[in-house]
Amino acid sequence: MAAYLIDAGTDIACVGIWDAGLPPAERPIEGEALNASAARGEVLPIHTSADGSYLLRILVEEPFVPPEGQRFVTLEREFGLELRLGTALVGGCEDFQNPRPEGGAGLVSGVMALLLMVAAFWSRRRLARTGYGALHRRYQSALEAAHPPTIVLELHRVEGPLPGGSGALEDTPGA
Repeated sequence: MAAYLIDAGTDIACVGIWDAGLPPAERPIEGEALNASAARGEVLPIHTSADGSYLLRILVEEPFVPPEGQRFVTLEREFGLELRLGTALVGGCEDFQNPRPEGGAGLVSGVMALLLMVAAFWSRRRLARTGYGALHRRYQSALEAAHPPTIVLELHRVEGPLPGGSGALEDTPGA
């Protein structure tokens, strides 16, 4: 249905995805408070073990098929994430409900992700109507093959609740 490639930066060794409609908290959410939010399905934190920039591939209602020659390992677990608005922000967890976002790559990435999702939707509709669409799809495929994602998330709508939680890049077998 939809796929996005988003660059998310972190200064606390944790990137995540959360509902864009959550209000700011009184103070930054971290540590046990972040774990409690994750358990409630408000945020899906991914502990990276290092600060920096991570390329996330977000797939909505479609499975991930790794390009030939690229190896990926998976967490054998599903996590619940409640997106009441149906719109998500992706970025450094330091910006999750932060009343004063760090202003670094995390917030910028989250806002850019939101803008890119809207732009991608309209761009796909426009490109589907032109001969340029096939050329653009080949370009996107080549770009994605040249820069594989660090983290891939598949988002699927489910009726029943799934447990929240968090993941870590270290949790993947062979990592």
